[in-house]
Amino acid sequence: MDNDENNNLKLLKTFNNRIEAELAKSFLEFNGIKSMILADDVGEMYPAASVYWGVKLLVNENDFEIAKKLIDENGNKNYDNSSILNDDENEKN
Repeated sequence: MDNDENNNLKLLKTFNNRIEAELAKSFLEFNGIKSMILADDVGEMYPAASVYWGVKLLVNENDFEIAKKLIDENGNKNYDNSSILNDDENEKN
């Protein structure tokens, strides 16, 4: 994300660990939404710190609503990009 986008970030979700946050970040990027992870885990050297503070996933506030919808709709899945199909592909299956 460039500096202009960083000025308008909004917290989308706080995860229990970096792996979940990275999966969600990849899922959003697959769907064309840039995001950023914020974690106080000493540069990933102390991952247990996320238990206390969580791992935050931030998006541009202009993308917040669609990102929230994507995450909410797929929150209990493992953000499997192969399961995201557009309407044309759904009709074929």
